[in-house]
Amino acid sequence: VSTGGVIRLETDAARFDPAAAGAPELAAFNAALMLARGFDPRLTIARDRAGLDARLNRLDSSMALAVEGAVRTRGVLTSALREAKLEMPAADGAAIAQYIALAEGGAAAMLEAAADRSYLAAAAKIASAYEVIAATAESIPRMRTMREYLAATGLRAAPDETGARENSWQQSAITSMETECELLQVELGPRILTGPPRNLDALEARFQKFKWTYVQCYLSAHARWREKMERLALVAADARRYFDALARLNAIAALGRPEGAHLGALVADASARVVRCELGDAIAPEAIPRCSSCGFQLGASSPQAELEDAMDGIRRALEIKLAALSQSMIARLIRNHDKEHRLEGFLKITQAAQTDALVRVLDEKLARYLAQVLEDDGS
Repeated sequence: VSTGGVIRLETDAARFDPAAAGAPELAAFNAALMLARGFDPRLTIARDRAGLDARLNRLDSSMALAVEGAVRTRGVLTSALREAKLEMPAADGAAIAQYIALAEGGAAAMLEAAADRSYLAAAAKIASAYEVIAATAESIPRMRTMREYLAATGLRAAPDETGARENSWQQSAITSMETECELLQVELGPRILTGPPRNLDALEARFQKFKWTYVQCYLSAHARWREKMERLALVAADARRYFDALARLNAIAALGRPEGAHLGALVADASARVVRCELGDAIAPEAIPRCSSCGFQLGASSPQAELEDAMDGIRRALEIKLAALSQSMIARLIRNHDKEHRLEGFLKITQAAQTDALVRVLDEKLARYLAQVLEDDGS
């Protein structure tokens, strides 16, 4: 700078540049080249006036684009922070404004001030501060994609619920993933925009490690879940059939007060949680964290226990009704008034207390006929 560009420092040595003698514009441009490359990395040392003009035109265009980019960066950050109900840090707002002012000055203003070493140092500091902010803004889509994936897994750290899992093998692996999932969501949360610069590449590598572990675990767990749902679908169908038979018997006043009426809601609730998967192995948890067909969530508990409890309750209630049907008085009434002789086999079933056989034969028509037989006698 002090020699007016006549002596310039290149990669391997200091060299004399006779073309720069008497051309302070060349010296100013070359002195500001490091700063100018922040706007256009393609710029090189200017060696003559023609080359200088071409470089200045390119720099002007690049600085105009930089203004647009900075305005866009400010908008992206403001929008992201608004979603998180956060304010733009004052230091960041000031850094963006200073960078916009620097870029709006254009190439001519930069060359005029380039002879001042303090200006170059201050301008470089402004550009450096803005680059950090711009990098953060550019990372927002990546951070959002990672956050959305983590949220879609449904994993939540809940140590008090690990004991409710059906398989002990799940506990350590899934608990570890739940914890890491929540930690990553915090690390990638909106507050990263207002804090000190973070190494997003390191966070992304950590996310990818979590994702790989999650995908492998989900694929194997989903396969087991599908098999369990196929079995439970049969159990749920049996529970509904048994409760329907119980409801038909409960509707016959001659058999006494209703038994187990509350079990219908339990069966309906548990059955609704039995969802068969239509996709089978054609799932892609690396793209969609949870199966779009059955919605299986890693670590979820099946309704197996609820169905088994409801089934036990229904069986006990049916046994009470069978006991009522097998009473000598009821049996005698049925024999005396069964004019169509449709209840002979039914009586044998009740006397043998065969619950499964009762459920098979007691359809709506037979239940109505049984009720009619008993009501006719009562009248």
